[in-house]
Amino acid sequence: MPLRFKSSGAATLLRLRPCEWIRPIVARDRAGSLRVFGSSLRGEDSEPSDLDLLVDPREDGSLVDLGAIHYQVQKLAGVSVDDLTPAALPESFRDRVIGEAEPL
Repeated sequence: MPLRFKSSGAATLLRLRPCEWIRPIVARDRAGSLRVFGSSLRGEDSEPSDLDLLVDPREDGSLVDLGAIHYQVQKLAGVSVDDLTPAALPESFRDRVIGEAEPL
């Protein structure tokens, strides 16, 4: 499924070669992968929308690493970032989010 973005600042950045700015952050801060979900993925984002990210931490990663990913992505995207690990998702919608999330 192609990513469908509208007008948020995050969507603009993601549309412009997302791997060029995200891959170094993920590699440096010990995450296995970073996936987008929510309104940005569905094309329902707007200027005040946050960027919903699903972070798969590596075994050697820590909460400090997750915080660094949050900080760097938020700083570069210029919008609020909501980043969660699969285990941190509420069970009531965990499977749906994991199923819809697209890798960056």
